[in-house]
Amino acid sequence: MRTAFLVLLCSGCLAFSQQPTDVSGWMARGEQALKSAHYGEAADAFQHAIDIDPSNVTAHQYLGAVFFASNSQNDLAANQNNCKMSTSHR
Repeated sequence: MRTAFLVLLCSGCLAFSQQPTDVSGWMARGEQALKSAHYGEAADAFQHAIDIDPSNVTAHQYLGAVFFASNSQNDLAANQNNCKMSTSHR
C-alpha cells in the first residue's frame, strides 16, 4: 500500500515538472502563477507563450498585468511597445 502511494506521488511529480509545449499550456501555467502572485513564474510562462506566438495579444496583456501587479514600470513600458509592434504586423 505504501509503495503504491509513493509510485503515484512520484508519477504526479513527473507530470507536474514537464514543460508545456504549446501556447495554451504556457498560458494556463502563467494564469495560475499570476493568481498565486508568483510574478516571476507568471512572467516566464507568458514570455514562453509570446516566444511561440509573438502575435498573441492575450499573452502580451497578461505579461503587462504581471509587470503592473509587480510594480515593474520599465518592463510594463517595454511590453506595451512590443505588443504594439507585434499587432501592427498582422
